[in-house]
Amino acid sequence: MGKSKLAPSGGTTIPRLELCAGVLATELAAIISEHLDVSMEHFVYHTDSKVVLGYLYNRKRRFYTYVSNRVQAILRSSKSSQWHYVATQNNPADCGTRCNLRLRNLPDMWIKGPQLHKSSLECDLDKTSLTFGLVDAKEDHEIRPEIQVKPSVTTKFEKFSTWKSLVRAFSILRRFVKSRGVNKVIPPASVDENIQTETFLLQTVQNEAFMCEISALNQKQAVSGRSSIESLSPFLNEQGILRVGGRLSQSAVDFNHKHLIIIPRGSSYIVDPTLPQESVSSRETSHGVFHSKSWILDRGIKENGFVNTT
Repeated sequence: MGKSKLAPSGGTTIPRLELCAGVLATELAAIISEHLDVSMEHFVYHTDSKVVLGYLYNRKRRFYTYVSNRVQAILRSSKSSQWHYVATQNNPADCGTRCNLRLRNLPDMWIKGPQLHKSSLECDLDKTSLTFGLVDAKEDHEIRPEIQVKPSVTTKFEKFSTWKSLVRAFSILRRFVKSRGVNKVIPPASVDENIQTETFLLQTVQNEAFMCEISALNQKQAVSGRSSIESLSPFLNEQGILRVGGRLSQSAVDFNHKHLIIIPRGSSYIVDPTLPQESVSSRETSHGVFHSKSWILDRGIKENGFVNTT
């Protein structure tokens, strides 16, 4: 049983047509299986397109819609291990694509199949079944590009239950690095050192969440109108900390209260460093106190909304 289809005049590529031929092969197999009572698992498929075989054997990359839908259609009716490579000169399906062939002049390969020796065919199957990879994956426009996600530094901060313990741990680490090779004894902590550590941690959190905004402000440019903090009129202080700006700058209120530190949503490990830890009885209490010196972007409201409990 054989079948071929007329290719559309445009809007397609050779690999796409070869993939459609694979879909046609599984459709024919389903008809034969139904009428001859042969299990679909007993069929062996051949194609002379290594691009299609790469699509079917792929387990790492994702495809765009056209290829993805047809690969799924093929794999619903067959397994990738059932698909093998056959050289073009031994592919009977190509006979149906040749022009000016009369019925009586059709090659025997179209009627009887390729003249392959059994031992050579089995050897060919064993050799090729493990070697089908994607062909020119970087140049194939049907394959979605790989996206590498850089691990977040601040995820390590979430392992600390309180802001105080986080600052203490990084202060010890900073003192250890400074004293390495000079003195085996780690010097005691100082107030100035804790302040420097707090500044470093806040800068790290903000640089990861507001990298584009900080870059624009460093270049003396305005924050993009699509930024989630644009309405806060943000600015960078002398320490490089992102703070809330606006008309409160003209008031007589203390600097830390009128220019709140902007904290990204999800930074639940940050608690007011001036607040004794034993006085924090709940999440709401700690956020309420810390809001007096910072502006936390709340995850519980709409995307461009903000909460300030002061």
